[in-house]
Amino acid sequence: MISQEEVRCWLEANPGWHQTLVVARGLGKRRHQVGPILATLAAHGDIQRRLLGRGPKAGLEWSA
Repeated sequence: MISQEEVRCWLEANPGWHQTLVVARGLGKRRHQVGPILATLAAHGDIQRRLLGRGPKAGLEWSA
């Protein structure tokens, strides 16, 4: 199990924008384990979220 604090700390230690898969790999987890935590942190204003690209290949990026 991974905590919101671990995800937030990883983003703070790795400045810039990161795709969900990059965050997951950095934490040694899978995308489906990290994605909901990222979304929750963004919803509470603890991190930032942006959409990268357009159409079906668009993806989310995250930053502390």
